[in-house]
Amino acid sequence: MKEYTQEQRAEALAKEIGESVEHIGGKNYESESGAEYLILTDAEADELAREEIGRSLWAFNAEFILEHTNGAESLSSFEFLSAVEEIKQAQARACEDLNGLIRCMIGNLEQFASDAINADGRGHFLASYDSEELELARGELFAYRVN
Repeated sequence: MKEYTQEQRAEALAKEIGESVEHIGGKNYESESGAEYLILTDAEADELAREEIGRSLWAFNAEFILEHTNGAESLSSFEFLSAVEEIKQAQARACEDLNGLIRCMIGNLEQFASDAINADGRGHFLASYDSEELELARGELFAYRVN
């Protein structure tokens, strides 16, 4: 995999958005209009999206969480719906504090993250401004607007 310098990353984003871009630290870049972006390789984007998913398990759709737990397939429809309601209530009460429990409930966190990325795209987890993923440098770099 090709390594990209900060300058090459900035140039790739500038070409895409039609504005000058400068590196402001880490993987962050700012356009002349003040928009801030993360610019990542495919592998970096996958890793960061998975980390973000791990930090926000509590905020996922209750049905999606339950579908990824061990034994969910053995629940009756009524039991499944009841469990979904219990998860929703726990989410409303505990918010971020529920993350550890949900991590324990999920059978395969790697599969959960892959399914989440396949369903919503990496932009949903990395581009807090608009959930969009911009493809740069012929698909070798990706940009995510964060403000």
